[in-house]
Amino acid sequence: WIVVPSSKDPGLNISLPRPPLPTPCLSALAAVVSRLEVTSNPARLHYLATDMVLFREDAFHSLRRNVLLPPVDDVLTSDPTTHLVKTLIDQASLSPLPLHIRPIYWNYDHALRLYPLPDIILLADSYEPYEVNYEGCLVANPGSFSAESSFLCVYPTQRRVDFCSVKS
Repeated sequence: WIVVPSSKDPGLNISLPRPPLPTPCLSALAAVVSRLEVTSNPARLHYLATDMVLFREDAFHSLRRNVLLPPVDDVLTSDPTTHLVKTLIDQASLSPLPLHIRPIYWNYDHALRLYPLPDIILLADSYEPYEVNYEGCLVANPGSFSAESSFLCVYPTQRRVDFCSVKS
């Protein structure tokens, strides 16, 4: 289990990147989960020959809310999720917004950079689930677990994801 903090977790500031959750907040979970890793947000993982980035942020709505010019409908950006992925990868940053909208802790700005480009980017966003391949990078969003009970099964060596959900 990998725990990545979000903007809604208690006691954390609004600047990016976010530090890991404090140990006392996870003591109950650590008691029942044997392999628990607590990371910062964003988190970089290296599994065998695959580089992955985990980022818990409402990136889709933040970028759409602050867009200056609406995306031009063409082959690459007709889908709004493709436009999000293209913006993040082309800007080589997980936070391509101005500082007055999304503050950044400059000592750790390098954690938000997407250069060199990872193999997989997992955006834990509140937007609906999607999967986009762009420039050799797989970008996927599992959707909201609390609203849709959806999650991703990630196969890093095959560079693919499966969308799953909990049925009641």
